[in-house]
Amino acid sequence: MTNPHSQLIKACIKKDKQAQSKLYELCFGYLYPVCLRYATCEDDAKEYLNLGFYKILKNLKKLHKSESFLPWSKRVMINSILDELKKKKRYQNHVQLSDIAQLETASGTVQFDENLGAQEIYLAIRSLPPQTASVFNLHAIDGYKHREIAKMLGISEGTVKWHYSDARKRLQKLLAKKGYPEKMAS
Repeated sequence: MTNPHSQLIKACIKKDKQAQSKLYELCFGYLYPVCLRYATCEDDAKEYLNLGFYKILKNLKKLHKSESFLPWSKRVMINSILDELKKKKRYQNHVQLSDIAQLETASGTVQFDENLGAQEIYLAIRSLPPQTASVFNLHAIDGYKHREIAKMLGISEGTVKWHYSDARKRLQKLLAKKGYPEKMAS
């Protein structure tokens, strides 16, 4: 291995706990700031660091001899953080339309009759052109990324972004006409 830490990495691959601890200490100053950039608080950053470091240890065998360890570990860390963010987003975005009873606006919270609000939103989404509605549902409700949607629908990522933007604009106009706030949450 061309890595200056090759002996330490070999020991970590053999599951040497002391070597793993030493590698963690070595990486901390490099990887923790990466985690802080993505986290909303220090506890989340520490959670990301620990989960990411576990993935680094788990995948050390995949580190190619020609790769430098620190940039490789940063890539693994970022991918791990993005995986966690996707999980959280999918959990947060998994909302049944019948659960929508209030929307946040700049002037405060606007309350709506739960059934009427859900029905109006459902009808507004259904009134969109089919592909635009599909893109909106896949991204806003199911939490898929634009790239994933593009693959699923066999269209370009730019077209997906256009459909999503168009859906938001149309829904804002439709719901504003019916007394809903003009600004939709992202």
